[in-house]
Amino acid sequence: MDTVAMRMRGTISTRAYVNLLLALIGVGVALLILEIGLRLTRDSSSTDIPLHVTCGDCPYLYELNPDHPDVRERELLTDTSPERLRSTFNVMVLGDSVAYGVGVPFEDAFPQRLEDLLASQYDDVAVLNSAVSGYTPYNQLQQYVSRDRDLPVDLVVVAFAMNDIVDPELHWNYTEDAIENIPMEAYPNFRYHEEHVVPILEARRQQREQGSTELGRLVRSAISVKNITDHDASYTVVDGRRWPTYITGEDTISIEVLTDYDSPEWMWLRGMYDRLADEAAKDGARLVIVVLPLAYQMDAEYPFLPQSLFARYCEERSLMCLDLLPAFRERGGEALFIGERLGYIDIWHLSERGHDVAAAELSAFLEQHDLMGRR
Repeated sequence: MDTVAMRMRGTISTRAYVNLLLALIGVGVALLILEIGLRLTRDSSSTDIPLHVTCGDCPYLYELNPDHPDVRERELLTDTSPERLRSTFNVMVLGDSVAYGVGVPFEDAFPQRLEDLLASQYDDVAVLNSAVSGYTPYNQLQQYVSRDRDLPVDLVVVAFAMNDIVDPELHWNYTEDAIENIPMEAYPNFRYHEEHVVPILEARRQQREQGSTELGRLVRSAISVKNITDHDASYTVVDGRRWPTYITGEDTISIEVLTDYDSPEWMWLRGMYDRLADEAAKDGARLVIVVLPLAYQMDAEYPFLPQSLFARYCEERSLMCLDLLPAFRERGGEALFIGERLGYIDIWHLSERGHDVAAAELSAFLEQHDLMGRR
């Protein structure tokens, strides 16, 4: 009896082992097929060529890659020749991926829509979309100072996004081609960097091996935002209601740092915009700060509003500021954002309709404040 039982147990163990082995092989084959499928379906012409490249000793640290198909296409769609720009009223738009137009066709981004609106009223206006994904006020300042001085700029529009004050190493260095020797002045809060960001960077380095496969890239492209929304630290309870406060997919830094006028982040931000305003003034140009809201701020009861401190700053500094939050709440709310178009709940990037509203509000603002002077 014992011998029979032992044989039965041995047979069951063998079958279980075989079944487990077959299951593992099946999973492996499925992952292999998925990997092959991703490689076949992804456009190698755009995925093999990076959109951004470092630029040696340039003070803005990195730039758009002129060899990328998207960049080439944009150049074909716009006329930024010196001959044209010397005879037009030139509006230079500085910003990050929102102003660049991530998630929408190039012609639908608000700088292009703004040019369309202004062109219906003026024959000699050019809007230059100089936005670069990931740029913070530090990059934007350096980009403006380093620009080609032979091309005149009459008006500078800088689009502020709430994630503009996140740590630069988190914002720029997610790939192995990390930007090295980042200047101290590029960090909004270096103490926060040392205490909170360095451990995150160490964890990233351990995950980089996933980047060798298309599947790994796909997972990493969305996992940060999804993980951030699962963190308790990404929310704050006010009067019994839980509100989202995260401003980036890379860290749980809270929007609340932008509601404290004396926070390191706000002092850094004022310093950057002070210098940008001064540099523009040297060229005889005006600076307009456009404050972009987040999707979760569309709730009329949302309690954290950095917009009020922007109003204070602009009044103190005699700068022009356009707060888009009221118009966004009135003219579409969360429908003005791209939502889950990129595979996660995106609270930053605008839909085509959102860009339309931003362009219309900015056009009206420029007219209202008589900022569209003629050359």
